Amino acid sequence: MIISRIIVHQPAGLLRILTDAGLEGHCTGVAATVAETDVAAAASILIDANPVNRERLWLAFNEVDGSVSADLRACIDVALWDLVAKVAGQSVHRHVNGFRNSIPVCRKSERNSAEGIVEEAQEAQSAGFRAYKFAALWDEESLVNLIGDMRRAVGPDFCLLLDGRARWILDQAIRIGRALDAADFFCFDRPRPDNDMSGGRQLAA
Repeated sequence: MIISRIIVHQPAGLLRILTDAGLEGHCTGVAATVAETDVAAAASILIDANPVNRERLWLAFNEVDGSVSADLRACIDVALWDLVAKVAGQSVHRHVNGFRNSIPVCRKSERNSAEGIVEEAQEAQSAGFRAYKFAALWDEESLVNLIGDMRRAVGPDFCLLLDGRARWILDQAIRIGRALDAADFFCFDRPRPDNDMSGGRQLAA
């Protein structure tokens, strides 16, 4: 079985990965900003590949260094998981050894101002969410200040996560990471580009 075609349907936001065996992998929520050039670049990697080699394909996307957007790569990964589970005759949940009937939910930020994000985190906490994740949209100093404000606003027991948007140079990421540690954040997601293995090791150290 090989991948024969990749299609993005807009405005539905549906990604389909088709195979010569008639099976398809799907992912919804594809951003309207995904360009046809992104889809074409992705197709050049996926077409004629075996979808079961999902991890190999993910590494191939990392090697092309930005010609396929991170948003589209994420959707492709979901669609490949869906496709491989169908090959196995299972739901994705069962295919990855899922056993839970429910999971904690993290609310993701929809606001752009520091004040709005603090308020939204408090709203999420009051609504019963277990965690809140927001993106780094400011300069380093403003972000570090917001990190402290967030922890003070929700108290010590609420889970907070930061999406770094892969936009920080290594020294900045280290300083931000230390601020996150001091504020007891759960996760610093995407501080550096996915293919920066050396920087990732230094940051983790």
